[in-house]
Amino acid sequence: MRARKVAAAALTTFVLAVAPSVGTAALVPTQLPDAAAQPDSSVGDSSGTTSAVPDTPMTQDGNPFLTLSIETVAPSTVTTSSDPFVTVRATVTNTGDRRVDDVSVRMQAAAAVDTTAGLRTSLTLEQDRFDRFGEFVTVADSLEEDESRQFDMSMQLRSTTEPSLGIEAPGVYPLLLNVNGTPEYGGTARLDDARFLLPVVGLPRNPGEMDPTAPGAMPLPPNTRNPVAMTVLWPLADIPRLAAGIPGSVDERVRLIDDELAGELATGGRLDTLLKAVEFATQPGLDPDGRLASSLCIGLDPDLLVTVSNMTRGYLVVDNPADPAGATREGTGSEAASQWLSRLETIASSTCVTAMPFAQTDLGAVADIGNPTLLSSAVSAPADIVDGILGITSTRGFTWSTTGGVDADTADALRSAGTGTVLVADNSISPPTSAPTSLLVSSETQPSETQPSETQQTETLAATHYDAATAAALAGVGDGPSTPALTPSEQRFDLATDSRTARLQDALGGCELPCARRHRSARAHRHRRRPRSTGPRAETNRRRFCRRCPRCCVPAWRRRGHCPSCLPNPPRAPR
Repeated sequence: MRARKVAAAALTTFVLAVAPSVGTAALVPTQLPDAAAQPDSSVGDSSGTTSAVPDTPMTQDGNPFLTLSIETVAPSTVTTSSDPFVTVRATVTNTGDRRVDDVSVRMQAAAAVDTTAGLRTSLTLEQDRFDRFGEFVTVADSLEEDESRQFDMSMQLRSTTEPSLGIEAPGVYPLLLNVNGTPEYGGTARLDDARFLLPVVGLPRNPGEMDPTAPGAMPLPPNTRNPVAMTVLWPLADIPRLAAGIPGSVDERVRLIDDELAGELATGGRLDTLLKAVEFATQPGLDPDGRLASSLCIGLDPDLLVTVSNMTRGYLVVDNPADPAGATREGTGSEAASQWLSRLETIASSTCVTAMPFAQTDLGAVADIGNPTLLSSAVSAPADIVDGILGITSTRGFTWSTTGGVDADTADALRSAGTGTVLVADNSISPPTSAPTSLLVSSETQPSETQPSETQQTETLAATHYDAATAAALAGVGDGPSTPALTPSEQRFDLATDSRTARLQDALGGCELPCARRHRSARAHRHRRRPRSTGPRAETNRRRFCRRCPRCCVPAWRRRGHCPSCLPNPPRAPR
């Protein structure tokens, strides 16, 4: 297994599975991971990661002989209308200190991910756990130092006549490209691999089945009878860019420490793309009944909103961020800021909006200071700022913890600031609970077994949970991948070793997993063993399995286990 490292905590899009149950958890500092105390680790920092000894040969300088990078995956999500095979385009590069001969690659797959933690841990499995594989294909007879070779590799999803990935049902599957080679003065060895997740929503027709009418040859669609309820929180945030101590005024334009925000607001920039995604997904042609729009809530950092609003009136960029009162130059993003803010106002007028803590502040640090005015500026005032700039009424009483968790003191502070619900990672709750929401109480006040008293109700704080592993997968997307602070050590790895495409695939897998698990659950229920239709237990089985015939909709198992209306041609048992 490759040695993998951890990246920094960052905001990401959280996808929440919604259910009606509510749990109760005690918020005890000795049990709850202290998010505020956890250091941010940048990409490439090896601290806090699961240690592993690399099992691939290295040069004397500690560099790999070959590096494999995934560029495209087609299809990125498998559906019933997809091609019956997966094609990966990748590039292998000689990053060693000598020539490498006989460079060959094969594709491998592991069993489907069955837990949200598996979204992360499946990407660090030993190579032999990817036990479905094809043949090695030579992609380069030799590669000199710093030489690269691009190649395409395809493999069947399922087949009974040739090697395949062995994918027989919808799910999220870990895939691996394994590259072998022979370094000069050495022997043949595995020199690198590249891993990613492949979400399979539905299976296309199996071309390898000899009988095209056989059940195994038919497309396998997803189970849509009981869809998974989701709430999507879509953050729009940025790092603080206002120059310290120069807030701007009627006579003086605002100053920024750099002009990078202009590029993010312009066409193709990060913030433009985030807003464009909401506009595209909620347009009437794609969301005619408004179900997606009604399940979406935009999280806005008021610091970003204040900055963009000031940019629309013209602004200056300081030459030296350490000297905010020094020399400046004209900013270039006024027009882009105006257009972006106008589009946001249109979206916000018909979409749920909630204000995030100002400048993504560390709520634990603010609570430790114990200043009510500072706490109000961080938690309560942001809603007023958002409402004033956009001309809307945002959702209040809801606080998004940017670190993923809160300790007991922070919960008390949020409660005093008027917060009724806080959004936290599911692994920040102690004791763990599978419920989507909890009532957080301080260590001094534990809930009674019966209905909580009025006093207890005033001392509790509702917590809505998001899946930490899914959030970690989503946080790895883009040019600045990161790992949230509360990610367990066994789920941490070096995001710098994965290509942007591979990280995007991992995020897609995280979004698909709840639906895939629902499909497997329904499939397992359909394949439950049929009861005996004769013998002393037949009557008991008939009462226990009250099934209906798939042909005529009358109770089956009455006569020899078959529906009398369909005899003498009883229907096949569902596959």
